[in-house]
Amino acid sequence: FQILAPIVRGRKGEYRKELLEMRKAGYVRARIDEKIVDLGEDLTLDKQKKHTIEIIVDRLVMKPGEALMRRLADSVETSVKLTGGLVGVLTEDGQTRLYSDRLACIKCGVSYPEVTPRVFSFNSP
Repeated sequence: FQILAPIVRGRKGEYRKELLEMRKAGYVRARIDEKIVDLGEDLTLDKQKKHTIEIIVDRLVMKPGEALMRRLADSVETSVKLTGGLVGVLTEDGQTRLYSDRLACIKCGVSYPEVTPRVFSFNSP
């Protein structure tokens, strides 16, 4: 499976600057509109079309062990830093699953406030 950092989700634009920054940061591959591309290539995107750009942070093979868990944790943390809280996982069967570090539904956009002790108060609405 692969750990993805979704930096653009369904927006119009060329995104040359973002792709160049990712290449300079050392990332080699990205998934643009569900196609895996090499960031070393000269990529030209149609600015009139909506694009989804996901940087491939890491590719992992499932072998139980502490080294895998540490590497997975590092990759997830890197993705969260790049995207401001999102992590994508591309499974071997081609499905993409998105996760957020916030109390929000990625599909419908509903978000909830941070849970505090006051929420459980009898006097709180």
